Amino acid sequence: MNILVTGGDGQIGSELKKYAQSSKHQYYILNKKKLNITNFDQILKIILKNKISIIINTAAFTDVDKSEKYKKLSNNINNVALNNLIKISKKFKIYLIHLSTDYIFNGKKKKPYLETDKPSPINYYGLTKLKAEKKLINSNCLYLIFRLSSVYSKTHKGFMLSIINQAKKNKKFYVIDDYISSPTSAKSIARMLVEIIDRKLIFSEKIKCNIFNFSQIGHVSKYHFAKKIIKYLDLKSKCIPIKKNNFRAVKRPSYSVLNLNKFKSIIKIKINSIDYEIKNILL
Repeated sequence: MNILVTGGDGQIGSELKKYAQSSKHQYYILNKKKLNITNFDQILKIILKNKISIIINTAAFTDVDKSEKYKKLSNNINNVALNNLIKISKKFKIYLIHLSTDYIFNGKKKKPYLETDKPSPINYYGLTKLKAEKKLINSNCLYLIFRLSSVYSKTHKGFMLSIINQAKKNKKFYVIDDYISSPTSAKSIARMLVEIIDRKLIFSEKIKCNIFNFSQIGHVSKYHFAKKIIKYLDLKSKCIPIKKNNFRAVKRPSYSVLNLNKFKSIIKIKINSIDYEIKNILL
């Protein structure tokens, strides 16, 4: 099968380039310069030229703060552009795998979110991702949605790289300790996506046209996640816990841990712990 991946220079797209090398399928992993998902004709040309059977949509505007400032841009990439992928997927019967987020929830729940829990985003980024989900679910095309939690990598701009840079520069710095999630490595997501395709799991009646949560096992605050990074890198700096109310930032769910029981019981691919993935990436 030939597989098209959007957002090829992002955290997940970059990791997919590595795992796709060992796959028996052909992956076309394109960045936004080679594939702009807001450009219908460009997508169509690539689809037809390469006889694509599956699209993995990793392209997204993920900056939560900038999403509030650049709402049109955020909505175009996260939501409106999905119209193009859906239209092409329906016409050519292409399987569309779409990546969503834990930020579709408001964070008021005190136990892990189920796929069936009612979404209620509290920021614009979460709203754009929820709109995209609804659009895909109602599209009548062949789809699969994965909701992810706090995606990170060592090489791309994000929380892990920010903590590493701060820890190397400063003897002490502050990290919010009342945002709880299950940080998920881009590497583990890429590994999972390649495996479900290689094993043809996505074509199972229990899996296709469905939503699954995927994250690492366990949960931590941003502060404790930062402490783990510092510990494994053996850095001498100290991070100090601080409450989110001390920051004038865009609202984020205080608790966005995802329940993994559905993924474990149906897809049955091994999921690693938070600590295992951090060590695997840093050491």
